Amino acid sequence: MIEPRVGDFLDSLQPIASEMSPAVVLDLVKHFAGRRLYVPGRWREDLDINVLGDDCARRLCELFGPERIDIARCPYTRKALQRFAKELAGQGLRSGEIAHSLGVSYRTIERIATSTILTKARRRPVDERQIDIVDWLSTAKG
Repeated sequence: MIEPRVGDFLDSLQPIASEMSPAVVLDLVKHFAGRRLYVPGRWREDLDINVLGDDCARRLCELFGPERIDIARCPYTRKALQRFAKELAGQGLRSGEIAHSLGVSYRTIERIATSTILTKARRRPVDERQIDIVDWLSTAKG
């Protein structure tokens, strides 16, 4: 079994993993994958997050409310998925079994197995003359 660390999660989920635990993040993904979850500032009995347990829901409200949190379908970074897939393959699991245990598709595991992660040093340098689309759109609206 793979034990994820805080750094293995996507940036939007890392604060929850560090303040609460990686297990809470995995429970959030299990129940709310692919949703934008609203965490209110005050706990109530009728909240969706109560499926995690009342104590956990209260703590989420205290630490992260009021805020909207994007819960990805796969909570892990690409680098973490590669590491997990390599570890599980070393244990003798096949791609389908690895995909099932990580909660991703077979195709995702195959892509990860055949690709490399580009480090910042290996990425193509950005031309300074290139226009940033976000900046351009904000000036075009104004």
